Amino acid sequence: MEIWEQTAQIIAQKIQMREISAEEVTRSALNRLAEVNPSINAVVDNFDQEAIDAARVLIIKSMREKPLVS
Repeated sequence: MEIWEQTAQIIAQKIQMREISAEEVTRSALNRLAEVNPSINAVVDNFDQEAIDAARVLIIKSMREKPLVS
């Protein structure tokens, strides 16, 4: 099952357990958007790099903190 197919709750749990990263989640969503947007034309402006950069900031911040789950 692809990340984008999972529920937000499952994704959040996997991020907390550090099974997946925010960047992986972001890239999965962006890849899915790239697949379907040409047929539905829902997104006009593309901010992929900004989304990936924001995910990377979250990863860096989480590495400075205590483990998300003990």
